[in-house]
Amino acid sequence: MTPAAAEPMTPAALQDGSAAVAVACVRSWQQVLAARGHRGMVLVAGPQDWCRERAGDLLQALPAPADQWLWLGAGAPAGVPVLPASAAERVLGSEHVGVVFDGWQGLNPDAVGALSGTIRAGGLLLLLMPVLAVWGEFDDPFKRLLTVAGYAPGEIGNRWLGRLRRCLKDDGNVLWVEPAGITGGSLPAVAAKVPAGPVSNPDCLTEDQARAVHAVIRACQGQRRKPTVLVSDRGRGKSAALGIAAARLLQAGVRRIAVTGPRPQSVQTLLDHAQQLLPGSRRVGVGVLEFAESAIAYSPADQLSTTGFAPDMVLVDEAATIPVALLEGLLERGLRLAFATTVHGYEGSGRGFELRFGPALARNVRGIRHVNLRQPVRWAADDPLERFIDRALLLDACRQNPALPQLNVADLRVTCVDRATLVDDDDLLDALWGLLVSSHYRTRPRDLRVLLDAPNISIFVSQIGKHIAAAAVVAREGGFAPQMAAQISAGKRRPPGHLLPESIGHQLGMADAPQMSFGRIVRIAVQPGLRRRGIGRRLLDAVAAQQAAAGLDCLGTVFGASAALVHFWRAVQYGSVRLGVRRGSRSGAHALLMLRGLSPPGRELSKRCQRRFARELPDQLADPLRSVTPRVVLALLAGLPQPTLSDESRERVKAFASGQAEYEDAVAAIVAFTPLVLSEAADRLSEVVRQALVLKVLQRRSWADCAAALSVSGRREVLTLLRTGFSQLD
Repeated sequence: MTPAAAEPMTPAALQDGSAAVAVACVRSWQQVLAARGHRGMVLVAGPQDWCRERAGDLLQALPAPADQWLWLGAGAPAGVPVLPASAAERVLGSEHVGVVFDGWQGLNPDAVGALSGTIRAGGLLLLLMPVLAVWGEFDDPFKRLLTVAGYAPGEIGNRWLGRLRRCLKDDGNVLWVEPAGITGGSLPAVAAKVPAGPVSNPDCLTEDQARAVHAVIRACQGQRRKPTVLVSDRGRGKSAALGIAAARLLQAGVRRIAVTGPRPQSVQTLLDHAQQLLPGSRRVGVGVLEFAESAIAYSPADQLSTTGFAPDMVLVDEAATIPVALLEGLLERGLRLAFATTVHGYEGSGRGFELRFGPALARNVRGIRHVNLRQPVRWAADDPLERFIDRALLLDACRQNPALPQLNVADLRVTCVDRATLVDDDDLLDALWGLLVSSHYRTRPRDLRVLLDAPNISIFVSQIGKHIAAAAVVAREGGFAPQMAAQISAGKRRPPGHLLPESIGHQLGMADAPQMSFGRIVRIAVQPGLRRRGIGRRLLDAVAAQQAAAGLDCLGTVFGASAALVHFWRAVQYGSVRLGVRRGSRSGAHALLMLRGLSPPGRELSKRCQRRFARELPDQLADPLRSVTPRVVLALLAGLPQPTLSDESRERVKAFASGQAEYEDAVAAIVAFTPLVLSEAADRLSEVVRQALVLKVLQRRSWADCAAALSVSGRREVLTLLRTGFSQLD
């Protein structure tokens, strides 16, 4: 075989175990890919040392310098940059001629997805693994991250790995190099690149990118509250478009552009493209580009959404990775904005971003400039590596989820899905995973591996045939022996995979909780077009019946608290028991734990926890929970048991309501009665009155802060709102 081979080559013609033949074949294959503007994948499968040696041979034989490759794992040849698998996200935004991924050291799906996106046209992904015949017995080190206390290592499944093997076998564009020779894949014929059409902006590589740049500039120069939203798959140049637009805006006289993303390193591509177009500009640190008297500077999203800093323009890259609460804060501040997000991938789900952030956009803007970038810029269309990664990691599942026909809710049937059956049924798995991805804010490839292989996971679906209307993922937790339960409650042990018993036992002080058995609702999703028809309630009721029959004491859930979610879970018989004092880094909201008792001991535990939460919440709102939004506080108070209050206190608050007592003189009675007023008289109070009671009485904010939050002029107006609220007390 010669490097100029242009005809497809069959595996039979390549079964020569010599290293020279294998290397020559891969070299020729890489040349074909480069001619087509494509990227490829090579499975190097054999003993670990043999895999590393063969990968080293390939790097030496291929044309690019060793320092332009990236080696994930150990055993790299001299001169090749090395990165541990846990640090794969550090290289987001960079480019490589190829990546060597040592799967012997752990096959992390997130790292595979992240690194594949850094390979440029003509590049290769080399995956080092055992021979395929032994994958069923491969003790993948990554499986340790799926470990759950109380389960033996042998109970962790290999279903995800089995599905990956099937994807490899089904894809003729993956070349297999084994000790026996080239045992899989074929060498495609050379095909000329499709010439690109004319582009209206000379700084851009595609017309899609040119339209994106124009839309971002218009968002800065046009009407306020009319943001631009860029949506694309990876490799379509949306980050570059933000950088090009930022450079043009600085040249036009804009002074301050803020950029934000999941981390400072994630905006380097944006800054690189801006710097190329700004002669004389200079980088300052990791996240600042200065040009004359102007600058493009990285700022964390939480600071931009809450502080008084008001840049001329804010560019949000990979918006799907940023909590919706923070994005809403940017909208509410009335800043000029452009958002860019990946439709699917390791960064998060763009579909989930659209579903969750769409309502906030509708509430806060006059219009949206929406640009969908479809044409790749870093590789040619129909890229073999992109196709394989999308299928293997199910990054494309949300597109393939079929639309449900018009249905009668009564015809839906709830079943517990067998995961061995699920992994072999592509249609069912696509439908399930697509629903979960589109309904949840951040879903990563590793979550699929957890779904298929974690030993304590059960999956319930509400379906007609293979049409899934709703799904719930449940993790079994708890059931510890008394001695271990005591250590958990004392904070001396934190067994992995047991969030509910650990939180309730240690943080709530319920020492008996770790001995009980829990089911944690990890995810619940209903098809968007079928919501508000009782499907989610029916599914959760069926899950509760099945879990009670299986001997569980409680069902529970933990989520970033919002008023809508609190109302939903309370409607399906879950009670609030703990609100985290810090905002979650992923949700941007305070984590709320809610419980539903199933057995007599479980129901008693749930009641005890709710009573404790009701007692402690008012004091927590005055200090660690002072920043919780009033809407969430009101939703929590609506479902809590109310204390018995004295007649003397009641008379005191009536005196305050009528103006006979000052706020400061009656404050103790006012604080005691406010939860009762908000619970019993909620339907008679306006939204602004209810928020005033939360902000001033429960959260003890200053009069000035309350007036600003309520959009009134000062203390007198806030007092009027408070008195109006207490005048409704029976």
